[in-house]
Amino acid sequence: MDSFKSHTFRQPDSSEGRIDSFTFSCIDYRFDEHVRELMRHIFGMDATFDSFTLAGASLGVNKPENHCWPLTFYNTTDLSISLHNPKNIIALDHEQCGYYRAVYGPLSPEKEDELHIKNLKKLQRKICKKYPDISFQGWILKLDGTFVRIV
Repeated sequence: MDSFKSHTFRQPDSSEGRIDSFTFSCIDYRFDEHVRELMRHIFGMDATFDSFTLAGASLGVNKPENHCWPLTFYNTTDLSISLHNPKNIIALDHEQCGYYRAVYGPLSPEKEDELHIKNLKKLQRKICKKYPDISFQGWILKLDGTFVRIV
């Protein structure tokens, strides 16, 4: 059996009882550290957040043909809310998303941006209706490392 020791789990701050965010992004491995960078940018170095990934991020939740994907997203969001009471829900899409190409076919950068914006705004409407007491932000990560807030 192989094992190793990581750092100790961070203990929740019982005086606050809330985390900064439930953060939702695409499955693309290239962006894991970028998600952490965005959280630190918004909330500081001690950012606390639950994270969830789904192919295409906002598109994965919005596409009705994905039957169980939205259910999984909302069940996970509900669990995060019940366990950690996040103050925000943050969605992070990214440029040159493979799932966008799989759904829409070849896309120009301009068309892909347009579709990300459309999907992030649609997700914002759904989130704000279902969770009116939680703030929502939608971002696009550009390949040069620039984050652009859409909503």
